[in-house]
Amino acid sequence: MYKVLILLLVSVVILSAGEIEGIVRDARTAEPLENVIIRVQGSFMETESNADGFFRLPVSVGDSLIKLELSRIGYKSRIIQMNKHDDIEITMDATFVSEPVVVTAQRRPVSDFDSPLNTSSFNRAEMDKNLVRTTPEALHLSNVWVQKTNHGGGSPIIRGLSGNQILLLFEGIRLNNSTYRYGPNQYLNTISPVVIGQIEVLKSSGSVQYGSDALGGVVNLMMDEPDFSAGGVKFSSGFNLAYATPGGQQQGSLQLNLSAPRSTYQIQLNRTHHGEINPGGDLPVEKPSSYDETGLNLAARFLVDEHSLISSGLLQLTQEDVPRWDQVAQRGYSRYSFDPQIQTLSFLRFERYFPGRWLKHSESTVSWQQSLEKRTYQKSGSTVRTVEQDIVTTIGLIQQLESQPMEHWRIISGAEYYTDNIKSWKKKEETSDGTSTNDRGLYPDGSKAASWAIFQMHQWDWPRFVLNYGGRFNSFSLDISDDFFGGVDTESSALVANAGLLWKLNSSFHLSGAVSSAFRAPNINDMSTFGPFDYGIEVPVSGLKPEKTLNTETSLKMQTNQVLGSLTFFHNRLTDLIDRAPATYLDSTQYLGQDVYKKTNLAGAQIYGAETAWSLAWSEKLHGRISLSYTFGEDTKSKKPLRRMPPFYGQSEISYSFAARSEAALQWMFAAKQTRLSGGDKDDHRIADKGTPGWSIFNLRLSSSWRKLDLNARLENLFDQAYRIHGSGVDAPGRMLWFGAAYRIN
Repeated sequence: MYKVLILLLVSVVILSAGEIEGIVRDARTAEPLENVIIRVQGSFMETESNADGFFRLPVSVGDSLIKLELSRIGYKSRIIQMNKHDDIEITMDATFVSEPVVVTAQRRPVSDFDSPLNTSSFNRAEMDKNLVRTTPEALHLSNVWVQKTNHGGGSPIIRGLSGNQILLLFEGIRLNNSTYRYGPNQYLNTISPVVIGQIEVLKSSGSVQYGSDALGGVVNLMMDEPDFSAGGVKFSSGFNLAYATPGGQQQGSLQLNLSAPRSTYQIQLNRTHHGEINPGGDLPVEKPSSYDETGLNLAARFLVDEHSLISSGLLQLTQEDVPRWDQVAQRGYSRYSFDPQIQTLSFLRFERYFPGRWLKHSESTVSWQQSLEKRTYQKSGSTVRTVEQDIVTTIGLIQQLESQPMEHWRIISGAEYYTDNIKSWKKKEETSDGTSTNDRGLYPDGSKAASWAIFQMHQWDWPRFVLNYGGRFNSFSLDISDDFFGGVDTESSALVANAGLLWKLNSSFHLSGAVSSAFRAPNINDMSTFGPFDYGIEVPVSGLKPEKTLNTETSLKMQTNQVLGSLTFFHNRLTDLIDRAPATYLDSTQYLGQDVYKKTNLAGAQIYGAETAWSLAWSEKLHGRISLSYTFGEDTKSKKPLRRMPPFYGQSEISYSFAARSEAALQWMFAAKQTRLSGGDKDDHRIADKGTPGWSIFNLRLSSSWRKLDLNARLENLFDQAYRIHGSGVDAPGRMLWFGAAYRIN
């Protein structure tokens, strides 16, 4: 294809009032370029060029050099160094594929192409074009396998691991608490996609950066932050509406923004009705599966000065009467629902840039979270209804410092502290006469958990090589006050490290290798759960050791103006893996008619496989992407399969831009059959006796923008195929037509 050199002519004048003014132009056409982000490096001062290419930045310049960072979609980012009164001509290469910059891998912005680690990411615009229904389903855009136990769930499986072996973050703040369950769960679905500006996935790494649970990787949800105004006080608003048929899916959100040069505020309200699942083919409607949710999100940013920023956020999502259709349809329950599920998170963050080498940037974050989960279930033919409720309140403190002792050497140092307090109860109600009795909750009421950690990461960036290495020490304590089984006080610790080397073969090809250790500390769910799960009853246990992994991987990465992609091979060795094993309770292998199990450390396992993902641009208008993933997991001693291993799967898309700001795309998603089943898979009612059949579906999408109106449409499962994602408790939707509209008022 072809390569275009674009000349950005930036005429810059340093005003006596401490401002930079300029105009950004396309030198080929001499037309002004809008939407160019201009930022003074080492500060929070940034702006965006308007339709005339004009920008203004208030700064305190003095006699020092200034570094301007310029970025715009369709152009390679540049950093320009300048003196006062300089006129600058900047030559930039046009690029037809996006150049992802991610935060999760190194706890600071880095190019994925220049990092030894492997990440994938996608932004708000991609989510809007694809009319994303939930946050877990958004991960399909990154070719992540997502298991859905119910319509209101969604658990990512990254390189064969899921549940509490995957670390979930929001703005770098841990969402995983001490009750996160083993295996697939619904926690990621308690964060609304409305509040998200970007999602980043870090694979087979993350314990050094973020601590426990990152055995398979990290999913980091980045907030869609409000912007400062270029001048004066401005009010803006917007709304999004989406509707799908059949099923009656309805989504709506309203956003209000108030922005000034040094402060900005945002409020979002959203309401969604998730309709009943209508599977493809001749399968009947899966009822009950529908539920409703309501969300409130607040955000504010304050520019103390050009080097200091205060950010804050509050989000809450309430989900009402979220049913487990599989329990009703297959396990003899007349009702089994989560009513309600409520996730609340708030944070306050202070950031500052410094001029010194040993302290370039400081970031302090305090967070408060509370998750409430109330479950109601009743067996068919029984007059006893069971109601359980768990509330986990989490406080977190994070301090991070960035240093740059030498031009090519950066250091990230930090400390973290988290504490959980748990309230748990259970009540059995006799519906025939209205009486009730109290019982032990799923977890011991009043239990507590705490952890603290220190970590440090180094990066050396030479012309031909990038070297990363780091380590973390983490300490944990559990205070389980169990009057029923007896209390347990336990402490544990872990020391982990990672290292990666990237070799810049040339400007287009990079070869990288990385090794990282990871751990998951036993939590309150592992050691104190007393209650039913998918194929039995779990009883408490003591003496569990942390799960540990050692991951090695190697990647070949390619980046040109028309091609962006990577091929990765990985191997993950797990030791002291925690899983359920047959046990006894009251000297019996059964309780309430179900088999009894307890958690135990197994000998070990290994997972290996390969992944590849490519974005292609045949022209400025015609684009494509393809991604494939293969994972194989087995017990190292018995050679038996591990649970919930995804089959070989992948997806591709061809998109064409036509007219002005309009795009059409054809998507293909597929999965091979999965017949390699573990013993747990065979006992799991969600998986058929002979495994899960393969499937292949096609989707069509269309998006168009006109002035301030964005219109999107999506025809999902074009040929109405009946299929189920391996391990899920519900079938995937059949043919479904989505409509979406977004309107902005400035």
